[in-house]
Amino acid sequence: MGKVIILDFGHFIHNAAYSKSDMYPPYSAMVSMISCLKRVKINKDDLIIIAVDGRKSWRKDFETAYKANRKALRDKSGKDWTKIFSDFDKFLHKLDVSTKWNIIKIDRLEADDIMAVACRYYKNNEVILITTDSDLHQMWIYPNVKIYSPHPKVKNFKFPPKNFNVYKFIRQKIKKEATDNLISPVVTEEDYTNRNICVNLLQLPEWVEEIIIKSFENIKEKEENLFLFPFPKLVERFTTMCIKNKQIGEETVGNVRKKIIQQTLY
Repeated sequence: MGKVIILDFGHFIHNAAYSKSDMYPPYSAMVSMISCLKRVKINKDDLIIIAVDGRKSWRKDFETAYKANRKALRDKSGKDWTKIFSDFDKFLHKLDVSTKWNIIKIDRLEADDIMAVACRYYKNNEVILITTDSDLHQMWIYPNVKIYSPHPKVKNFKFPPKNFNVYKFIRQKIKKEATDNLISPVVTEEDYTNRNICVNLLQLPEWVEEIIIKSFENIKEKEENLFLFPFPKLVERFTTMCIKNKQIGEETVGNVRKKIIQQTLY
């Protein structure tokens, strides 16, 4: 196995859904994911994981305010989020059955958790996190980890600032983490403990770590079935992402596209 590359699916959902483009959001997300993977220079032996937020984060057990404002922000956008999430669920299923990518989604766990544990579990591999979430900057403490930002204005690797102190970084997030709606003052020892549990990705609860490790242990080699690929027009881009060993030739790409169209999968 080569590199371990993990895509933060939440970024691609929201970036596509909030876009002013008329492009179908899952299609837009697929274009963006392919672009990111090409930029980090993947090889065919790399392990690609899509980390997906589960329902009802365990962090709400410790901080009821945790991301409590997210639904209101979505409602304010005026978009049909029920349809958006439904479309992305179908999209994920098609990716799962058509590619060798591994989809990891666990109830009550977040993509952050999956990415953090991966940095430790795959400590002997280069791990690339594709995310805009600053919480994952904590992973800079691990020498095997790189962070690639898919933000439209960045689209490049990010590196820690000079003299970066991860523990100071965590303390700042304990004091206030507006992105996650953790803005109430930390007054008591219990406040501090609960906030630390929520923001510290270096010390996740043992049960969280164990569930995710088990999901990694259960990863098996998958067969690629591009006849089920969700978007025929993107087959060629998908199959030529690798910097070496392009997976299939021009003629095969055309045949795959024709069969997908014939099957009218979407």
